[in-house]
Amino acid sequence: MSAVDDLVLAALVEGGDVTPQGAERVRRAASEGDGSARRAALALGVVDARRWAIATAEVSEYPFVDLADFELNYANTGLIPRALAESLRAFALFSCDGVVTVGMADPLEFRAVDQLRALLKVEVDPVQCDPDALSALIE
Repeated sequence: MSAVDDLVLAALVEGGDVTPQGAERVRRAASEGDGSARRAALALGVVDARRWAIATAEVSEYPFVDLADFELNYANTGLIPRALAESLRAFALFSCDGVVTVGMADPLEFRAVDQLRALLKVEVDPVQCDPDALSALIE
């Protein structure tokens, strides 16, 4: 389990979204599984994907963007090739004044942000999105 996952779990407990016992169940399941606390929490039904994404945004200090609240410009699909968008779990949401705001499943993946900067040749402003909603958008 990553340090960020641990911080997210702590924030969820502090916010009353997850009980300390639920957090411990998530930690155990993550260590017995693939190490992903998010996947463990969702599989156990301890928290939903949206709330996990919001807590991740709070911990990482990147804004959370609910994709359902935006009218997306599907012309942006051409900015990031689909295979790369899938592997980086990123979608260009909008562009303004030479800055592209990119919805990401994990904006703390700095290598992914650097790859996007190199590809787009502009400043990239990453924001946190619900990974499931983001995957559906990329598809």
